[in-house]
Amino acid sequence: MKYLQAAPRHTPLQQPRRTRMTLALLIALAEVPAVFAQQAAPVAEPEAKNLDTVMVRSTHQVKPLQSTPISISVVTAEQLDRTNMSSISDLQYVAPGVSFSATAGTANGGGFQVRGIGTQAFSVASEQTVGTVVDDVVIGIPRDPGVAGFSDIEHIEVLRGPQGTLFGKNASAGIVNISTRAPEIGTTGGSVALSLGERNEHVARVTGNLGISDTSALRISAYYKDQDGATANAFHDWNVGDQTGRGIRGKWLWSPTDRLDILVAAERQTLFNRNIATLYSLGTDTNYNASLAGFERIGGDSFTSQADADAFAFQGVTGFSAKADLRLANGAQLTSITAYRASTVNQIHDVDQTPADFLNKNITTIRAHQISQEFRLAGTAQDNRLDYVLGAYYANVDSTYEYYAYGGFNFDPAPPSVYLSLTGPRQHIHADTKSHALYANVGYKLTDRWSTSAGLRYTHDKVAASMTPIDMPTAEGKPVIYLGTILPSQAGISKENVSGKVALQFQQNPTLMWYANVATGYKGPTVDPIWNESNLIQPEKSTAYELGAKTQFFDRSLTVNVSLYKADYKDFQAQVYIPETLGWAMSNAGEMRTKGAELEVSWRPSADFSLIATGALTDAEFRDYFTTCESNRDAPCRIVDGVLQADLTGFTPPYVSKYSYSLSGNYYHALGNGLAINANAGWSYRSHFYNTASQSSTRTPGYGVANLSIGLGAEDGQWEVSVYARNLLDKHYRSFIDYSPTINNGGTMQFLSPDSFRTAGVSLTLNF
Repeated sequence: MKYLQAAPRHTPLQQPRRTRMTLALLIALAEVPAVFAQQAAPVAEPEAKNLDTVMVRSTHQVKPLQSTPISISVVTAEQLDRTNMSSISDLQYVAPGVSFSATAGTANGGGFQVRGIGTQAFSVASEQTVGTVVDDVVIGIPRDPGVAGFSDIEHIEVLRGPQGTLFGKNASAGIVNISTRAPEIGTTGGSVALSLGERNEHVARVTGNLGISDTSALRISAYYKDQDGATANAFHDWNVGDQTGRGIRGKWLWSPTDRLDILVAAERQTLFNRNIATLYSLGTDTNYNASLAGFERIGGDSFTSQADADAFAFQGVTGFSAKADLRLANGAQLTSITAYRASTVNQIHDVDQTPADFLNKNITTIRAHQISQEFRLAGTAQDNRLDYVLGAYYANVDSTYEYYAYGGFNFDPAPPSVYLSLTGPRQHIHADTKSHALYANVGYKLTDRWSTSAGLRYTHDKVAASMTPIDMPTAEGKPVIYLGTILPSQAGISKENVSGKVALQFQQNPTLMWYANVATGYKGPTVDPIWNESNLIQPEKSTAYELGAKTQFFDRSLTVNVSLYKADYKDFQAQVYIPETLGWAMSNAGEMRTKGAELEVSWRPSADFSLIATGALTDAEFRDYFTTCESNRDAPCRIVDGVLQADLTGFTPPYVSKYSYSLSGNYYHALGNGLAINANAGWSYRSHFYNTASQSSTRTPGYGVANLSIGLGAEDGQWEVSVYARNLLDKHYRSFIDYSPTINNGGTMQFLSPDSFRTAGVSLTLNF
């Protein structure tokens, strides 16, 4: 048997809540002494690594990181293990220039930002400015996390800047490319990782690889995680922040010849959580304030919720894919990727967060599915001086979104006899998006030192969306009175685009490479049905310039990579708040610019010790953007085309921290007798940011998060027991602060992610 690399080994452990999992961990711990006795002779000390062994696969040529002329971060499986990452959003702590906007609730808009640019939209028809790719499948469904639980991940690559000449779907700001481990032919084995920790967290990750024959293998990985939230609710026995997630992925690999590989995959993942916004500060609404008068601890750091109604979000994702790789006689590889994904989201939220039924029911339902087909040809020619990628892509995303909000609209503690609906009837929104694309990228080695590359992409997008009001005369047996009138609407938009990229690379010496590139990016149009009209949102376009250097010193033990960039965006797809409906709508920001610098440093002074440091300076601002004029904005209001509008020119976009950095160190040392110690410490920091542009009341102060883990295990990796703490200093940072002039006028709501509270525990990993 061959020992398999386990899922992340330093996963948070919590205090036991479920007897079966606790018993399983105790039984596994009891087996450790037996493993001690069976240790093989000590393995030789590992040699110091150089980062040329870190390979980049997003170019479809599998090149060393230090020879790839783009700004890219590679997070290996080893790093995932050491840094104790538990969710995809944790990438912001290890990749410079990357942040994650975490709005409350599964169904809400949010996602990655690269270099200050990202999509925060509730629209079911909009694309992501930063794309996500999992196992070569482009994730196009709204609110689809791609992967959850971080189970059996092989590596992650974060590509910065416009992307479109290497992937099926274009992205105007960057790509997060995730690869999970494939089945291994001729290998049978597995791994188990169990964790227990604070706030009743239970985590289990199980992976098995079965070598069926000399031409096929099966790999199955599963995970389970649950944890209590840290914010108590005054009326219910659940906490804000409660979460339960589970998932399973199966992969079957068949290699009938030495030239053909067929990989079939299926997965199912679900997430239930109560990650909702709670009161942060009171405003000037005397009725709202009076409804909370009987509570001693409210808002701020009280970490209590006074919401009397239920609140939760559930999401389920199912995916299937089939990938065929055919290696041609000339060494090129022809790849076909066929995929289907479906998602279901159900969410309900007590918006007012008081004991009264002002607006207790904010209900969202999303049903979506996507089909995609991609063909790709990649290879080299002229004695490897020329490399190329040619591709064709098709995707269809069909989404249905329903929204309904009602309540008593007063702060009387008595239950209302009649419900009022601010948004009128239930809104039934349907969107259908079709995308076709052709792309190509060619690299050529001009001399031993100079290389160049160029790429081109043609994209055609077609979007159709409609909104149909559904009459809801009663709710929960009570009549509903509509405060607004909504009429049916529908619209469609179709756009074509040609984008591209040109790069130049100079290898000054074997350990120093310079590069420069210019790229244009494109994000497709969309239709946003709101109120009585369906608004056409124009495509988002970008032009980006980048200059970078990748170098190594001291026998390649020290790596320093730096990049400088500037990107201009036209018709950036932004989101604005509509007070009349308590909802959001999309709009085009005329112009936006982001510029800055990124630094990644890796140093391995000895075989036992390694250090990683990253840093980013991000200077982003709107250069031409007029939006809704509100009294709580810092932006001046001007009359534009006869309408009073807020001028956001010069203001920073939401969620952008000007400074961010991270430091981490790992120490691995063989103790003898087959034992080894593995310790990791990390610190990450981001400066303040605004959750809404030009609203100082939504400012989140800068914060830092410390993580620590210490493990003892077998030198050959057969087992390890570790203790660790995430957010060691228990820093209660706000991921999201919201200002609402309709409810709690002048006050704010806050959202704290589960990682805003310390989690300490113990973990056991077994490989067999």
